[in-house]
Amino acid sequence: MQHAFDLVTAVRNVRNERGMSPKAPLEVLAKGAAPMRAAVSALVNKLANVTAIAEVEKASEGSITFLVGTTEYAVDLGGNIDTEAEAKKAEAELVHLRGFLASVEKKLSNERFVNGAPPQVLETERKKKADAEAKIKALEERLAVLK
Repeated sequence: MQHAFDLVTAVRNVRNERGMSPKAPLEVLAKGAAPMRAAVSALVNKLANVTAIAEVEKASEGSITFLVGTTEYAVDLGGNIDTEAEAKKAEAELVHLRGFLASVEKKLSNERFVNGAPPQVLETERKKKADAEAKIKALEERLAVLK
């Protein structure tokens, strides 16, 4: 359910950033499979005014891409996209994520922390590292498409 709520928020943010009407229906594209059941997907369709969540291999040109968790989504704007502005946003997010990843790696490389921390804390830190690495990879792919 949390993924669905985050997706609704992300779609609404895309609309707000682009000055799009919340009443205009959108089709959302999921790179790979969206991690939601059909009933939850129907809820997202209703709350975000989405006509469908289609699974694709690659987002088309002129699409705005965004991440929800580690799943990449896209909204096709039909070529009405400022690629330079989108590239700057992606680069800024990439810088932030790389800094975050470096701090997590620093914790995990500290032998004192690893030996003294409870197992669930270590597992959480390892999950943070894996999520950050997946997001960085997706952002690098997005930048390659935008440039």
